[in-house]
Amino acid sequence: MELIQCCCDAGDKVRAREIAEQGLKQCRDDLTDIFIFLLQDAKACSEEVRYKKFYASAKRRKMVDIVRVDEVLEQ
Repeated sequence: MELIQCCCDAGDKVRAREIAEQGLKQCRDDLTDIFIFLLQDAKACSEEVRYKKFYASAKRRKMVDIVRVDEVLEQ
């Protein structure tokens, strides 16, 4: 998550998105923060199909705290 945040802080949203998506494929730990980033990014870019895809994937995964995801997205 630190690398994703670093890219965001540097203004490189595209690279941050690429790193987050790669994290989904390779990470075996808690994916909650990665999904939160990707869902917020999809929402900010008005990409409804991408948003729905990530949300459905987050709901299916065991390593995602979907309650926390919902709380963050409601803000």
